[in-house]
Amino acid sequence: MIILFAGPRPDHRDDWMNICILGAGAIGGHLAARLDLAGASVSALVRGAALEAIREKGLTFQNRDLTHVARIAASDCLDDLPKPDVVIVAVKAQSLASTASTLERLAGNGTPIVFALNGLPWWYRQQLRQRFDVTEEVPAASDEAALSGLVPLENVIGCVVTSANSQTAPGVIHNELPSANRFVFGEATGRMTDRIQRLAELVTKGGATGQAVQTLAPDIWVKLRANVLAASFACLTGLDMQALMSFKDLHKPALDLQGEVNRLAAACGVQLSLDESTLDPTRYSKHKPSMLQDLEKGRTIEFDAVPGATQSVARWLDIPVPTLDIVAALLKARAMTLGVYP
Repeated sequence: MIILFAGPRPDHRDDWMNICILGAGAIGGHLAARLDLAGASVSALVRGAALEAIREKGLTFQNRDLTHVARIAASDCLDDLPKPDVVIVAVKAQSLASTASTLERLAGNGTPIVFALNGLPWWYRQQLRQRFDVTEEVPAASDEAALSGLVPLENVIGCVVTSANSQTAPGVIHNELPSANRFVFGEATGRMTDRIQRLAELVTKGGATGQAVQTLAPDIWVKLRANVLAASFACLTGLDMQALMSFKDLHKPALDLQGEVNRLAAACGVQLSLDESTLDPTRYSKHKPSMLQDLEKGRTIEFDAVPGATQSVARWLDIPVPTLDIVAALLKARAMTLGVYP
């Protein structure tokens, strides 16, 4: 079941939902702006320079068609913010484990928690482990180890984001167009619920595309495939998306990599076909994937959540992924050399 929403932004404040966002970076800030435009009551748990900027100037979201300043409540202390009806977690995957104590507190109150992150979500990896009787030990420092048992699956909402964004300054989010700006919500338990339909509706009212689905796995694998290819190749070459896809020597390894991820997805019950249109440079702007943005700024990259997690599934299912193994090894070596391996 899929529900897609369309409609104009309301002119009144929507008191139906208080939404707190953990991490108002490129994705979290984008969501905060869309939800504010929709009339939801939005707050952000944020720290450092971003907190100061949002308090002083508001959260600025801009693209070629829109500039919006969201005057939202912001603090580095949860007790200073309104009690949330829903929490959206939009930190980087490698930082997710550090939010465990906050999320445990929220989950204990039965608060729905939306995870809007790149890679294979911790809760989906947990489900795959159970489905395939994986005996491999969960890495002690991983987000899966930190959150499994703390956040019940009944509280978990997944969100797959297709949107090109960058944080150009603390509290300032730039959205690249053309970009799908699509946010797909699905319950970890595989149910169609009022709350994911409401979230999708609010995002759409805010000017993006909101969608609620009963089964999120297909969207997870499509996004993972795109991240494994684009983010890994971009980090290895330093090229933006348009330049990357213009380099035709990369097309064959890109399709080989697609095929390997497709085989993993199929083994997990999701059928994907090769999509050669993803190699068309005219589909892209000169946007740099978020992993490359982090690498260039000296920040740790989402290796474990993207290529690393994909390799884990290949190990669990004993499916060879030679192209992925080469790409991941090169990326890991580069990340360790630059000091950005998590």
